[in-house]
This record gives sequence, C-alpha cells and structure tokens, in this order.
Amino acid sequence: MKMMMSRFRNNLKKAGFILAAVIFAAVPATALADQEKTSESVYMIAEEASPIYGPVSFDVTYGVNDTGKGGRYVPVNVIIDNTQEQPFQGTVTVTTMEADYQVYSYEYPAAVNAKEKLSTQYMIPFGNGSDQVFVSLYDGQNKQIGTKRLKMNVSKEVPELFIGALCDTPEALQYLDGVGVNYSALKTKLLPMETESFPNTTKGLDMLDVLIVTNYRLRDLTEQQTKAIMDWVRDGGVLIMGTGERVEDTLGRFAPELLDDNYGAPQMMEVQMKEDSEENVADSILNITCVEIPMHGSSILMADEGFPLFQSAPKEKGIIAVAAFDFTDISSYGEEEPSFVDSLFTNLLGEDRLLQLTDYFYGGSSQEFWSVQEVINSGNVSRLPKVSVYLMIIILYIFLAGPGLYWFLRKREKRQYYWGGVILLVLNFTALIYVMGIGTRFRRTFLTYATIMDVSEDTIVDNSYMNVRNPYSRPYEVEFVPDYSVRPITRSARYDYMSIPQFTEHATEKMRIQNQPDKLKISFQDAVAFEPHYFQLRKSYENTESAGITGEIQYFDGKVTGTITNQFNFRLEDVAVLLFGHLIVVGELDAGESIQLSDYPVYNTPLGNSHITAAADTGLTEYEKADIQNKDYLKSVERTNLLAFYMDNSLEGYRREARVIGFNQDTGRQFIGEKEYEAYGLTMFTSAIEVYNDNMDGDVYRSGIMKKPVALKGSYDSTRNSTYGTDSVTLEYSLGNDLEVEEITFQQVSPELWGSELLGAVRLFQGAMYFYNYNTGSYDKMDQDKVSFTVDELKPYLSPGNTLNVKYICAQAIESNWELVLPMPMVTGREK
Repeated sequence: MKMMMSRFRNNLKKAGFILAAVIFAAVPATALADQEKTSESVYMIAEEASPIYGPVSFDVTYGVNDTGKGGRYVPVNVIIDNTQEQPFQGTVTVTTMEADYQVYSYEYPAAVNAKEKLSTQYMIPFGNGSDQVFVSLYDGQNKQIGTKRLKMNVSKEVPELFIGALCDTPEALQYLDGVGVNYSALKTKLLPMETESFPNTTKGLDMLDVLIVTNYRLRDLTEQQTKAIMDWVRDGGVLIMGTGERVEDTLGRFAPELLDDNYGAPQMMEVQMKEDSEENVADSILNITCVEIPMHGSSILMADEGFPLFQSAPKEKGIIAVAAFDFTDISSYGEEEPSFVDSLFTNLLGEDRLLQLTDYFYGGSSQEFWSVQEVINSGNVSRLPKVSVYLMIIILYIFLAGPGLYWFLRKREKRQYYWGGVILLVLNFTALIYVMGIGTRFRRTFLTYATIMDVSEDTIVDNSYMNVRNPYSRPYEVEFVPDYSVRPITRSARYDYMSIPQFTEHATEKMRIQNQPDKLKISFQDAVAFEPHYFQLRKSYENTESAGITGEIQYFDGKVTGTITNQFNFRLEDVAVLLFGHLIVVGELDAGESIQLSDYPVYNTPLGNSHITAAADTGLTEYEKADIQNKDYLKSVERTNLLAFYMDNSLEGYRREARVIGFNQDTGRQFIGEKEYEAYGLTMFTSAIEVYNDNMDGDVYRSGIMKKPVALKGSYDSTRNSTYGTDSVTLEYSLGNDLEVEEITFQQVSPELWGSELLGAVRLFQGAMYFYNYNTGSYDKMDQDKVSFTVDELKPYLSPGNTLNVKYICAQAIESNWELVLPMPMVTGREK
C-alpha cells in the first residue's frame, strides 16, 4: 500500500512538472500571438502611415487630395518600394462594396525591379455601398504583404458637389467651398488640382461634378489632358471658365469651338452682380476686369444692363459655361455673399441635374441597372421551346395512353398488356421530350450582350454591356481579351430595406476582376444557378482602318441634303440619321455604299421620347401586338431598346452635329478571347457628322429651343418639350442676340410617328397659341392653322433681345397626368 501511494505521489509530481513546463512555454507564445494580433489591428486602422513589411513597402494615394466619391471612377496611385536585391513579382488588389452590398475586387499584376520604386495609377470604380476601400499587396505566392484602408472623405449627411479647380491661386477660390446649393440640398466641395497630376483620360475626371478653370494657363496642359476635358464634358461634365485679364490663357484653346466671333479686349468695368429686384444691390457693385464673350448658342444666366456676365451652352450631355470675369477677382464678394455661389450653381446645373445628384446619394443608383437590364435581358430566340409542338405531343400521348392503346389492345383481346404498354409509352415519350429539349438547355456559362461602337476618324470606343450567367450553383469564371475596363452594374439594396453589412478586408468577394497581360479574367463566387451578373466593358483604341460612317450634311428650312458613306467592310441595317428633334430613316447600307439624303423624308421626332424615335427606325411600330415567336419582331424590339438606351445616355440635350447609327447582326463578340462562350447579342455602330445650318445667302437655320425656354407660367419639361394636363403654359423663347430673325416655324411631330400604342399617356398639343404683344402689353391669339411667321408679322412680338413669349392653351379633354408634346420652333435668320 505504501509503495502504491509513493508511486502515485511520484506520478503526480511528474504531472505537475509537465503541466508547469507547458504553461511556461505557452505564455510567451500566447503573448507573441497577442502582440501580432495587436500589431495587425493597429495596422488595419493606420490610414496615414505607409505599412512596411521587410524589404518591400507600399503606399497609396487616391482621387484628388485623397478624396473620392462612390459610384464614380477614382484614380488610385500605388507606390511600391522594393529595397531587396531581387525583383518583386506580385499583385495589387483593390476591394470595394457596391450598392447591392456585395464586395467586388480588382486585381492587377505588379512587378518592381530590385532596388527600385514603382508608382502605378489604376482607375477603379468605387462602389456606392460603403465609404471605404481596401488596397492590398500580395507577393508571388499570394501571401499578403499589407493592406491599406482608404476612406472616401465625403459627407454622410448631405450629398456633395465636387468642384475641381485649375487655378494658379486656388486659395482665392475658397469661397466656393462648403456652400449650400439649391436650398442646401447639396454642399460644395472644392478640390484644387495641379497640372502635373491632372488626369489625361475621361475616367480620371469622372469623380468631378464641375471643373472650373480660372486664372490659369490652359495651354500648360497637354493635348491629351485637354482632350480628356472635352470628352468628359460630352459625357455629362460641367466646365466653367473664368476669363477677365487672362482670357487668352483660359479660353484661347477652346475659342474656335465655343465662340461665334472673337472675344473683346479685357477692360475695367463697374458691374452689378445682383438683379435689381434683390436686396442690398449697392453692395454687389464691383470694379473688375471683364470681357465680352460671343458664345455660340448660349443662355445668359447673369447680366448687367444687357452685358453678359455669365452664360452657358450645352455640349452634348454636358455644359460649358463662360464668365466675363476671373473668379479670383470676386473672392471677397463671394465670401461675403455665399448666396451668390448658391445662385450660380443652381441656375447653371438646373433642376434635373441637381435632382440626379441628390437621388444618387440617397440610394437612387438603380436607374442604370434597370435600363441595362431592359437592353440585354433578352436571349437567343432559337432556344425558345416550340410550345405548339409540345402541346401536340402531349395531346398525342394522352390519346395513345388513354383510349388509343386501350382500343388497340381490346380489339386484339390483349387488354392484360395495357399497363405495360402505358409504361412503355411513358418511357418513349419521356425520351422524346428530353431529346426535343436538348436545344433549349444550358450546360455551360453563357452571356447576352449589347455593344455600342462609337467610331470617329481617329478612335473607336467599344462600349459593351453584358449579362453573364451559369446554369449551376457553383463558382465559375469567364475570360476576355485584355485592356478592357470592367465596371459592375448593380441595383441598390436599399430598395429591399437591407441592413448595411460590415465591410472589412476579409469580406467574401462576389466578383474578382483580374487584369492580366494576356487576358481579362472575371471570377464569380457564391454564384446561384442562372443568377444574372451585369457589367460594362469599355475599351478605346486607334481607328487604323479608317472605318466608320462619313459624309457631309446640310440642314436648312426643314430639308436635309448631303451624302453619307458606309466605310465599314460589311453591310449596315436599320441605318438612320439623328439630328436634334429630327430623324431620317435610311434602312440598309452596303459596304462602301454612298447615298443622297435628299432622297429620304425627314421626320420630326418628340424630344426626350427616345423609344418612339428608335421604334420608327427599327420598324417596331409596324407590329400591332407582341409576337415572341416572330424573329423579326424580336430583332426590332432588341434594336429599339438599344437605340433608345443610347439616345437617353449619349444624346441628351441640344447638339450641333448629327449622329448616324446602324446595326449588324453578324459582328460583335470582339471582347471574347481564346475561350469560346455561348454568346448572344447585337452591335450598334455610330459616327458623328458635322451639320451645316446655313445657305448660300448667309441665312442660318436652327432650333428655337437650342437655349432652354423659361417657363413663365405653368409646368414645362424642357428635356421633352412638353407640358402636363390641360393647364395653360407660358414660355419665353430666347432666339439669340446674334441673330436677325427672318422667320419662325412651329414644327409638330410627324404624324407617321403618332398613334402608336408605344406612346403611353402622351399626346400632341392641340389648342391655341398666343404671342405676347410688346406694344399693347397683352397676348394676341394666332391663327390655329398658321405655323410659320415672317419677320414683319413678328415685329410686335419680338423683344429687343430676341425673346418671344408664347402662351399655349389646351383645347383637349384629357387627364391631368397626360403629357402634351409642344411644337418646336425653328428659326431662320441672318447673323449680326
């Protein structure tokens, strides 16, 4: 017994020594693990310092002064410092959260020579689902070297109006910063920019809402940087140019494109910055240097006794505004009168543009998603099952398995084989239906797409929208040719009242876009069978083959003349010429073929109603009802949707040039690389052609709503040139101080485009027009059948500034929510 107790004590002592040793060994290990965890945690939130892990370190800057905006392309600059003796091979990954609260990653290869530092800029579409982005660096073994968290540095309470500034004295523009616009629905944020780091691509300017150039020599920018500005404006940007003493520096490069004539000489002037009806007018009188700017097709937003102080003109989807003064010269006044800045941007941007900015901030980012879905949510009609054939087979099966087989066996007195025969019929018909359905099944990744090829003399821009799906619930990937930029198109999750998930660097990604030298690979994780994934591919490259649609167009007095030529090496279908408010349907155009436009009728189209215009070109209006079994009908629907999408997104507002468009069903898929996928889609080609609006006698013919009409009374939608309901509306048309008006013609939409069920709650205006008589101070009713008015008839109705006030009184009995399309005035005159 004692011996047993002694052994027990010895074993207990040994166990104690072993346990103590384990605890002693575990303490430093645990402490070290805790230290590493603490270091990682501190590193995760260290945004200012550049993380250094041994011989390779990296740092990140982004946007303008480390400021970015969700839902926009933002430049991300990654600086990798390789201090080791051998080259570094790895990858840079930028992870962001989109509006659907899904995580998307963009991966780029990174290679740095030994003992060198490399700085690379990436254009990343920042997601709108979170105010932060993670940038990570990995080595060749996919081991993470470090991660940096980027805060977008934007307001979470009020949407901000980003104003980029090119100015030699940016401190003199601080009065533009932090001002409430449109009843404080927006707040301005000034972002000074430098010449050396100024973007040379449109994407680099995408995060800006407005760019102001004042007290700056524009020629210090390269031609590529200047081109990026104009391309950005055409895509919807707003450019403001200050002039004053340095008018040659700021305006000189753009003068031929913007002005009707040479601008005046700078001179010191006493100007009043407020309207006479406003308070404290005396405080708004300034002595500053001003220049008279004869801007083409401009709307005067601010004037002093007829002298234009601030004016703007549309440039495709964007706006260009020119001030007669230098914005740095009114710095003191701007600081004392923030309402001046509010009025400046509210009048310039307009209600629609301001509403878009605020809607996007509050979760309205789904408009593009629904538009793209409508364009590419169709598919290959040949995959649709033949319902009539299936119905006939089912009827045949019911007949054979029921009375047919029974009567057959009964006649031969073999009714005992009936159930066996039924089973045999079931097996045979099952096999038959299975074989018939082979052509309708998907066994691998497939995609639908719509491509818009914008072809100019020098450049081709490939803009492809895509929906990628897979028939199985498992991860998969697709590969395309390299050098395409990829942007997911997502629907805002706020519509589903989802709570915002926590976004960290370890969040599981939905999609990974890998930009490799030889291919572009997109990987999809946690994919559900047939789940749609929408995104945009975009690529710009040189037009080496001089492809496109070329020609010369003259438009005068409602008639279009000139020629267009198909320079592509294939035939184009549904070719059409789109002018502002007008359409010419050409039809087919063979490779190398030229046609005379005078041989084709000109249709007047409703502004803003792109679906009607597109349907008239593609022939969709010829179908009385939908017929999904008709291939021609489905082709017209697809082309109508794509053309309407293009018009809504690229042809908004007044434009001087014409757009020629055409389709080809056999081209496309240029983005698909070596791997073949089942792809179905269509491609539309477009080219811009300059339009001449003058004749041999020097007369000019142009739209009377080139400048936005002012609604003096009633509701008016300038983008659609329409009003609503039966209430009267009074408009002031600005016909231009540069023109001696000779005739005005009010054009109604062509009857060939009217009466279609596609219009919905839209009708042509029917009623009376009244012109304001400046001699009597009252409105005179015009002859209801008269559409053209000569200069002699217009004398009492035209103001010295060439404005015409027209009152429209509806004579129709319609509901208040119906849209009435007003006639469009066309003006003939001689330049002063």
